[in-house]
Amino acid sequence: MIREAAEGRLFALAVELHARYPRLLWTISRVNPIMGLMILDEMDKGAKLGMVIERRFRKGMERKRDEGLFPEWLGFVVAAEPSEDRRGTDMWAYTDVGKIPLQIKASQSGKERHVQRYNRYHIACIVVPLNKPFDEVFAEAIEIISSERDKIIERNAKIAQARRPVA
Repeated sequence: MIREAAEGRLFALAVELHARYPRLLWTISRVNPIMGLMILDEMDKGAKLGMVIERRFRKGMERKRDEGLFPEWLGFVVAAEPSEDRRGTDMWAYTDVGKIPLQIKASQSGKERHVQRYNRYHIACIVVPLNKPFDEVFAEAIEIISSERDKIIERNAKIAQARRPVA
């Protein structure tokens, strides 16, 4: 009961801070509900940009899907769970051959740093610059997702071939 009340007060404080400073994004880094302590850190510029870029990509893809511009093999694109995001997957593209993990970056150099730093060559990376029209971003995204889909089809064909009995 005490814990729930303390968490409610902390949430109310976070809402109040957001109302006072709507242009700032805050993260709650530590919460102690019993003591009522909360440390709010202003998000760094890179984290803010990442959130903006990911949202732009997700909303743009939703709009293109609603306009009927997705290829027949692509169902939809959704944001990854926070635990998946921590492992490098920002979005999932649902296709006829399964889910394809996507990493969204604001620049080509960001993409290169991410791949080198974390050795995540297995996650398709899409660059979504703020100054690029979304139609161009969409065309590149479809090309990248299509390439990943082709790799899955090729891999599945090799597995199927290996399982065939030798005559």
